[in-house]
Amino acid sequence: MAGFITILDDIFDTWYN
Repeated sequence: MAGFITILDDIFDTWYN
């Protein structure tokens, strides 16, 4: 699941920015 980390990174970047 290579895309899973990319999705989480995008979500965390939005929430924790």
